[in-house]
Amino acid sequence: MSTLQSLNAPAKVNLALHVTGRREDGYHLLETFAVFTALGDRISAEPDDHDSFSIDGPEAGPLRGEASGSNLVARARDALREAARADGHAAEPVRLHLDKHLPVASGIGGGSADAAAALKLLARLWGYQPAPEKWRRSGFKLVRMFPCALPAGH
Repeated sequence: MSTLQSLNAPAKVNLALHVTGRREDGYHLLETFAVFTALGDRISAEPDDHDSFSIDGPEAGPLRGEASGSNLVARARDALREAARADGHAAEPVRLHLDKHLPVASGIGGGSADAAAALKLLARLWGYQPAPEKWRRSGFKLVRMFPCALPAGH
C-alpha cells in the first residue's frame, strides 16, 4: 500500500488587482478578485527516511539550478514542521516532488499555490491540524518570498 499523496496547485487569474495602501512593515495591501483554473502544478509527498525535494515537468527548467531548500514548497514544509513540533507533533521527514506546469514568475500564482498545496498536503500527511493562528504564522514566513509581497518601492 503506497503512502504517496498528491494535490493539485491550481493557477489563478486576477480579474482585478489593486494596491490599496501600505502596511506598517512596508508591504503593500492588495485587493484582488481572482478565479482559479483547472491548470496547475502538482505536489506529491510521502514519508521517507530524510527530507528531500525534487522537481520536474515542462516548466521546471528555471528552478532546477536553485538550492532545493530555497523553493517555496520546501520552505512551506519547514515552516509547517516548525509549527507542528512546537505543538508536540513529530512531523517526520518527507519526500516532496513538484511537477511544474505553470511558468515561473508569470503572475499566475504558481509558487504561492505550490506552497499552499504543500501546507495542506503535509498537514494531512502528518495528521496535524494547526489552529488558525499557526496557519497565519507559517504562511507569513512564506509571504516574504511572494513577488506581490515585496516591500513598497522594490
